[in-house]
Amino acid sequence: MKKRKLLLLVNMWLFSAAVMYAQNAKIEELKLRLKNAKHDTTRVITLYKLAHYYSNISEYTKAIEYANQSIQLGESIHFISGCANAYNNKGTIYFYLGNYVEALKNYLIASDYSKKSKTRAVLANCSINIGIIYAIQKEYDKTMKCFAIAASILEETKDTLALGDLQNNIGSLYIEQGKYGEAEKSLLLALKNYTDWGFNEGIITAKLSLADINFKQGSYTKGLAYNFEALKLSKEIKNIDGISKAYLSIGENYLKQNKYDSALIYINDAIKLAKETGALNVITTGYEKLADAYLFKNDYKFALNNYKNYILYRDSIFSQENTQKLVQLQMQYSFDEKEAIIKAKQQIKDASAREEIQKQKIVTISIILGSGVLLLILLLIINRRKAKHNLEVNKLENKTLRSQLNPHFIFNALASIQKY
Repeated sequence: MKKRKLLLLVNMWLFSAAVMYAQNAKIEELKLRLKNAKHDTTRVITLYKLAHYYSNISEYTKAIEYANQSIQLGESIHFISGCANAYNNKGTIYFYLGNYVEALKNYLIASDYSKKSKTRAVLANCSINIGIIYAIQKEYDKTMKCFAIAASILEETKDTLALGDLQNNIGSLYIEQGKYGEAEKSLLLALKNYTDWGFNEGIITAKLSLADINFKQGSYTKGLAYNFEALKLSKEIKNIDGISKAYLSIGENYLKQNKYDSALIYINDAIKLAKETGALNVITTGYEKLADAYLFKNDYKFALNNYKNYILYRDSIFSQENTQKLVQLQMQYSFDEKEAIIKAKQQIKDASAREEIQKQKIVTISIILGSGVLLLILLLIINRRKAKHNLEVNKLENKTLRSQLNPHFIFNALASIQKY
């Protein structure tokens, strides 16, 4: 039996090593492509892909370095779509680090670049990510508006993988609102899309969310099953962020079942890994749950110490200054959107005004031409009437003359003229 367990552990270690080797091989391949790249556009794309792969293995410092290099080069050559992708990746890195101010800032820039370059896939992704930040602030109406924009684009482009991301986030939003039935439907759809695509990171996220739903409804066994599936897959692909989140979720599950010692083990492991990657949201929640666990164990000293740590990390995420910055960014985003709308409306008004002026010019010219024609016709009528009047006068004068002359004289005169 022991041999079987040992063999299983060795096989798991070998598999994990193979996955890590594959991740590193991909990164090395991208580095080689970067070295041999002949065009700057290729360099920009390779750099933001490197940022993405380093983010996947939770090496966030390197991920930010490559994202910044991609942005710097992309902006220098005016490669707008490349900048959109790079800023979006950078925003996601900061989101994982719990720095929502920087995340939102980068998402908004990415959104602007994606509109300019008409890269609709990035625009949809930015809309989802901005919506998530609104959800964190419990501004659910704004979240749903962002999600609706993303859904419209993704359904039009038939991007089923990105639709999986959207369904996953909608599911998380429903969890926050306590709508567990609707949440489960969205998450199961997301899980199916992720499984069809073989997108492991998405599968992990969906299973962790499904575990959360079951915990909240008291289905601890089913919830733990989802958790351990997510943990297993996270370890297989060496996703440290996924491992730490799975540990935290398992710890919360045990805490709700009053299994405090087991809860403390998993939560401490989660915090330890999160500190390696700098994932502030996991660290913050971890300390909060540790405080709860020690409080239930009547260990008030450790409960107080962990609660202090929780407050410290919580305030580092949402300090007053950061909250103000978030509000300013949101206001600026809303202002920019409103400015664009006002500008568009003004352009429509200007076009309508120009069209109206043009119409007035045409009407004025038509009136002038019409008046000229009418005046000409009137003059012709007057001239004809005058000519007719003159003719009548001449006839009358002739008639008068005839009445005054001798008819025989007239006959003779005519006879004389005819002769000549």
